[in-house]
Amino acid sequence: GMTAEQTRIAGLILAAGRGLRMRPITGAIPKALLPVLGRPMIDTVAAKLRRSGAAAVHLNAFHLADALADHLRRAGVEATIHRETSLLGTGGGIGNMAASLRLFDVALLNNCDVIASIDFAAALRRHEASGALATLLCLPPGGAAPPPSVRVDGACRVTAIGGRRGDLGYTGMAV
Repeated sequence: GMTAEQTRIAGLILAAGRGLRMRPITGAIPKALLPVLGRPMIDTVAAKLRRSGAAAVHLNAFHLADALADHLRRAGVEATIHRETSLLGTGGGIGNMAASLRLFDVALLNNCDVIASIDFAAALRRHEASGALATLLCLPPGGAAPPPSVRVDGACRVTAIGGRRGDLGYTGMAV
């Protein structure tokens, strides 16, 4: 496999959602700009992706995209914004950015509203060793883990996503 030094890494942030669960505040402020510990989530996530080796950060935007773009410019966060004219969803958002990612070997994906101490380094090593197309960062049920919606087989390969009868909770982070 390639060493981390040879791997060209892109950072992807999914930031196009309407933030419906956070209404009414997200009527005026995109969810990605909501502060956690006084700092807009998008700034924290972009910095984490950079620390994790991302040579470039790409994000999708739909709801209040101008406010998001203005903030990133003012905050000096270097990122390429892929505006969606209609909400494309997770797969569509990633697909819409795909052409810009051809120069990269791997992408680290982090939802705009996920701030976690989970390190991408181990996930990246496991991903490269597995030869898998994608690696979802998941947690076992309990504590602050997301609802268990990902089913896996004995080798921890995903067999199903969705519903309420999964084995693991998807964190909103992936390789």
